[in-house]
Amino acid sequence: MEEFLAFKDTQTNLKEAILVDYYVSGLCWGKEKKFSSLQLTGFIGLLHFLMENIETKHLPLEENIRELASAMTGIGHSLLETKGKLSFFSVEEAKDIIDYLKMSLFQHYKLYECMFTLPRDQKVVGAEVVVEIAKPAETPFPAPLEEGVPYEMYAQFLALPIPEEETIKAEQDLGIALLVSVEYL
Repeated sequence: MEEFLAFKDTQTNLKEAILVDYYVSGLCWGKEKKFSSLQLTGFIGLLHFLMENIETKHLPLEENIRELASAMTGIGHSLLETKGKLSFFSVEEAKDIIDYLKMSLFQHYKLYECMFTLPRDQKVVGAEVVVEIAKPAETPFPAPLEEGVPYEMYAQFLALPIPEEETIKAEQDLGIALLVSVEYL
């Protein structure tokens, strides 16, 4: 689709990326509806026609809907009776197309208008983001909350081994605390 639309840089050009997405989703929808190749061509042409109305003619929503109505004139009649552009669609298919356009183009019409009229800030596209990564350490950084992990797992995998000197001091402090509390009783 990028080659067909002659887009060169859809990775960084947001407008081109949006248009490729719009046409590809329309093509997939048409294939899902089992449109013939002629119908697919007509449908993609209709999508392009409506999008061009926004981009070049700057038509408001109401006028673009009128353009859609005039483009769909003759649907449901035989090719001999009318010279309508899209007369190869049935009435049911035309209703499906209108429903698709309501949810894809017309619902987001203001966004498409903004895409074609407002300049985009190039700094945002090329901005560099600096992400700070936790330093590798022997312990998790930051230490996990004890409350979030069962004690057995915390003691086995996460808790730091306490040096022997600190263990002895902690036991002495605990003994002194017990003695003090016994004396108060």
